[in-house]
Amino acid sequence: MDSKALQLLILSLVSIGHFPNCGTSQCDRAHLLKECVPCVASGTVLEHPDVNCCKAVNALGHNCLCSLIVSSTGVLAKTTMKRYVESCQVVPPEDYQCEGIIVGLLVQYGSTTVGNGNFVSLSSTGSAPTVDIEGFGKNGTTRLFSVVMADQKALVASNKVYPYINFWIANIPAGSTGAVKGSILEPYVSPSNTSKNIPYPNPFNARNHTYDFVLVPQRNPLVKPMDSRLVNSLADIVQQYHCGSPLQTVSFTTSLH
Repeated sequence: MDSKALQLLILSLVSIGHFPNCGTSQCDRAHLLKECVPCVASGTVLEHPDVNCCKAVNALGHNCLCSLIVSSTGVLAKTTMKRYVESCQVVPPEDYQCEGIIVGLLVQYGSTTVGNGNFVSLSSTGSAPTVDIEGFGKNGTTRLFSVVMADQKALVASNKVYPYINFWIANIPAGSTGAVKGSILEPYVSPSNTSKNIPYPNPFNARNHTYDFVLVPQRNPLVKPMDSRLVNSLADIVQQYHCGSPLQTVSFTTSLH
């Protein structure tokens, strides 16, 4: 998201008087308009908070800071909160948790973070990405999570589009931090335009393909691999494995041609 789009998003949230996940308190509109909008829009708060940004965000309280981070990036990583805490020399929320925030999904190919459909070169996707989950609540009922990677438009046949499951990390314990520690239900298959990696005819005839990483809660441990990675729909396979509704999705686009 570019800075202008981000600024418009923040201003629209300000217009309703508060950000999501601010609890019962309202964020200080004046501070947002004067200090935080330009700071967040430029990435300063998230990457290198300066004194003015520290003062402005401190005035809002930690829940509003969490909302700024979530609204800006879609990901709440403990490293981001930690950077803010260290730079601004403030006492962090307990365990860097934020009110109303349960989990955040962070997927990276090398130094490239998967975001809202950003472009990642095909050559960068040859090896499995690192997957982090941050910001777990301590009192949730969910004990296990899965991260599923899918090409939602992998194959078109008989006027129907079939998704393909490229990767499935299952049985990720709640409370994990850093790189996920789960079991591999389906090993990583990198995006490809040949049958070397993908065992079906050439993928849907589009120049660019979008790949989603979907975070879902599990009801039970998963051990049985899929009968086929080509599925009728991602929702069907998630339901078949008794997983809950998606909590978060991040995606990237790459060119297969």
